[in-house]
Amino acid sequence: MAQDLFNNFSFSKTLKLKTKQQELLIRVTVLTLIYILAFITRLFIVLRYESMIHEFDPYFNYRTTLYLTKNDFAKFWNWFDSES
Repeated sequence: MAQDLFNNFSFSKTLKLKTKQQELLIRVTVLTLIYILAFITRLFIVLRYESMIHEFDPYFNYRTTLYLTKNDFAKFWNWFDSES
């Protein structure tokens, strides 16, 4: 009884898709969701931290690493990056 009910309301039965078409639909849906999630994640970072994103800028991280290796941690702790 439950199996008959499930088959009556099955999404693939409603659209009458073949197995290959179902696989393609699932793949496209999953990839689209991944793309949207990645885009929203990047957009959220820009909205929250404004357009000056230090933590996610590789050149800023490179400059801070250079400063930290040339100077000690106490100077680095009070350092202000005037180039950013």
